[in-house]
Amino acid sequence: MAGLAVTLLAGIALAACGATAPPRPAVHRSEAAAGGQSAESSSPGMQQLDDDLQQMDEKARAKARALQAEIRASSFKSLPGDAQFQTLKRAAKVSDAVGDTRLAYGYLERAIAMPEAGFDDRLAQVRMAVNLHREDDVIGGLTVIAERWPEQLPKVDSDFISRTIYESDRRTHAAAFPLLQALYGAHWKVKWGFEPSAAWRDLSLFLLERGRTAEAADVAAHVTDVYVLIAMRADRRFDAVVAAGSAHFDIDAAAEREVRDYQEASDRTPKSLQLEVDAIEALRIQQHYAAMLAASDAVLQQIRSTNSPEELFDDYGDYYSAFLEDRAVALEGMSRWDEALEQMIAASRRFEKGTGNVSQLIDLGNLYCDLGRPKDALVALASMVADASPYGNMVEQGVRVDAATQMGDVKRAGRLLEAMRARRGDAPFEYLSALIAADQPDRAARYLVELLMDPIERQEALQGVQTYLDAPSTPRQLELEARWHAVIARQDVQAAVRKVGRIDAYRVVGS
Repeated sequence: MAGLAVTLLAGIALAACGATAPPRPAVHRSEAAAGGQSAESSSPGMQQLDDDLQQMDEKARAKARALQAEIRASSFKSLPGDAQFQTLKRAAKVSDAVGDTRLAYGYLERAIAMPEAGFDDRLAQVRMAVNLHREDDVIGGLTVIAERWPEQLPKVDSDFISRTIYESDRRTHAAAFPLLQALYGAHWKVKWGFEPSAAWRDLSLFLLERGRTAEAADVAAHVTDVYVLIAMRADRRFDAVVAAGSAHFDIDAAAEREVRDYQEASDRTPKSLQLEVDAIEALRIQQHYAAMLAASDAVLQQIRSTNSPEELFDDYGDYYSAFLEDRAVALEGMSRWDEALEQMIAASRRFEKGTGNVSQLIDLGNLYCDLGRPKDALVALASMVADASPYGNMVEQGVRVDAATQMGDVKRAGRLLEAMRARRGDAPFEYLSALIAADQPDRAARYLVELLMDPIERQEALQGVQTYLDAPSTPRQLELEARWHAVIARQDVQAAVRKVGRIDAYRVVGS
C-alpha cells in the first residue's frame, strides 16, 4: 500500500517514542516475600540514611510552610518587587521539591507575571505545566518565549515544540495559531537548521482560513518536506498557495533538494550518525537504493574500523540500530531479501536510545509478515522488553493482525482489530492498514472516507491515496497493494477524494 502500509521505516523513532526506562533488576524471592526489603536495607547504616533523609524532608516542609506564611502575610505586598519575585521563586522550588506541585505552580505563575521574570523562569513554568497537563499554559508559555526571547529558542528542544503543536492541533483546531505565528516571526528552525515543514503547513492553512492568502503563500514557501508538499498539492484547501508557488511545489526538484540538504548538513556535522541516517533515507525517496547501500556501507566501514564508535559519532548509541535498519531497507529495495532480513535481525538486537529495542523489533515482525513468515513475526514481537508508545503499540498490533490473518486465525484477528478500533485515535492510519491486512475492504473504505472528511486527518489521508513508484515487493506486499488500490478505486472513496482534493502520480516512493 504505497503511502499507507507499515514499511520498515515506519517505526523508526516513532514506535519507541515514550518507551519506558529499562526493566528493573530482578528482586530475589526472599526480598519479594518481605515486601522488597533486603538484609542490606535494614542494616544500621541504611537506617541512619533513612533517618537523615526523613530529617531533610521535614526541614524542607518546614521551609515551605514558612515561605507560604511569608507570602500570605499582608506585609509581603509592601516588599520591593525584586524581593517578592525571589521569594515566589524560592517558594515554588521548595514546594515542588516536597511534592506540592500545584502550589508551586501557583507561585511560579505569580512570579512570571512580574517584570523581573526572564527566559529561564518562563521555561520553568512551561516544564511544570507539562507535568500538570496544563496544555493551554504550555502553548502560552512557548508563545511568550518565541515573542520575547527568540534568540533563546534553540535552547528549547525542537522535538518538544513540534509535539506540542501536533497535540494542540489534534485537541483543538488552531489552538496553536498564536504560537505558530510567534515561531515563524522568530525564524524558528528545528535541529540542524531545517525548516519545520509540518508546522509551516499548519500555519499556512490557518492563514488561508482567515483569508490572508499572501501571508499563507509566504509561509508555504518554507515547507521543504517532500511528503508534506505532496499532501498540500493534493488538498484543495491549499490551491491558492500551490498556484502562487508552483515551482516550489515541483516534487522532483524538492526530492533532489532534500538529498542535497541532508548531505550538506551531514558533511558539516560529521560526528552525527542521525544526520547520516537522514541523508541515507532521503536517497530512498527517488529509489536510489544502490546509493543508499553504498552510503550505508561507507559508514559501516568507518564504524568497523574503530574500537570506539562512540568517539566517531556522538550519537552512536542512539542511532546505530536505526542506521542498520536503513541498510536493510536499501537491501530490500534491491530485492536482496535474505540479506535484508539478516540486517534487520542485527538491528533489532541493538539497544534503542539506551533502552530495550522497540522500533526495529516491530519492523522485523513486519518484514517477517511481508515474507510470509507470520510465526516468526510473533516470535520477534514476543522478545520486546521495553514498552512502546501509544503509536508504537498500534503498529505492533497491526503486525499481529497481519500475522493472525496469514495463519488463518480469523477470530484472533477480529479481536485485535476491535482493540485497535477502540484506540484508533492514537494511529488512525495504522488501523486502516490493519483493516487492509485483515481483508476488510468495506470497513477500510468507510474509514478512509471518514478520514478524508476529517479536517485534521485529511492531509495524511490524501497523501496516502496518491500514486507512487512501484517498489520491489514480496508476494504478500503485492497482495496488500492490490487490496489498497481496490479500496481507493471504489466509487464512494473516489467521490470523497474529489470533494476535498485530487489524486496525482509522483516519481517518488510512498512514505
